[in-house]
Amino acid sequence: MIFQLVTADPLCLARADKASLPKQMLMELLVESLQCRDVFRGINDDFVAVCFWYGLGLDGDGNITSINWRVHDVPHYDDIQDGLIDEDALDVLRTGGSIDFQWIPETVTHFHLYNMMLSGSIDTVSLPRTLQIFRVEQNVLSGTFDTRGLPHKIEEVSIANNRISGSLNITTLPVGLRAFHASGNLMSGSLDMSSLPDGIKRLSLHNNSFTGVIDLLHLPRSLKYLHLEVNRMKQDALVVTSDLPNLRSLTLDAGQATIIVDNAGRPVGKEMMSNSRTIQLNFGF
Repeated sequence: MIFQLVTADPLCLARADKASLPKQMLMELLVESLQCRDVFRGINDDFVAVCFWYGLGLDGDGNITSINWRVHDVPHYDDIQDGLIDEDALDVLRTGGSIDFQWIPETVTHFHLYNMMLSGSIDTVSLPRTLQIFRVEQNVLSGTFDTRGLPHKIEEVSIANNRISGSLNITTLPVGLRAFHASGNLMSGSLDMSSLPDGIKRLSLHNNSFTGVIDLLHLPRSLKYLHLEVNRMKQDALVVTSDLPNLRSLTLDAGQATIIVDNAGRPVGKEMMSNSRTIQLNFGF
């Protein structure tokens, strides 16, 4: 008798397990380690139904499609029956705690977590495949960030102003991405700018510790804003494509390159910013 061992993809199993959980349980797991989780509880200390939770958007079928939490906002429970919510819990969202992003419901397309000083790491593979916008600025998230695991349909990502470290591979950003913000972190290593998404408009990588040299000869024509200042990149000559009809701002460290020219070898104009450490390139259009 011959036995055949069949193994399953752990990621597929994890998604299957997550899909079997009701949205109420997923949301309770998501906020379990938040300092402000009590604002989602009733007077009997049980979580209220998610349809009444602050910051959630639901579609006509009751699926959670958006999560928008930010500190200093006050939850509103106007539609909840009188007495269901303890008035003492109706407080401003507080900072602190941690979060595990794997519990974001698979129906969520927009996720915004702002200025809550939450710790944790971002496993991009575990994010919902439906995500279109993922913004987690002004927290204390750490670990590395793997662009290869991002949902293929995502359009905007912001991990700015956290404590994310390690290298950053921007050659594997999703093809439909329109904006990527990773400024104000602890990232390091070199940057390969040769194959950015064709439709990307905003790329903010300033205030990190990137090193090495960069080539800006193959930037997409869609690009409007590119911010690379306050890093540690150095080179003798920097070549920048002049075929950027939509460009509004391209900023670098003042001492990043000795010579800056376009693809025809012409010097590119530079304007010193008010801090005397950053330059903005000027192509004359």
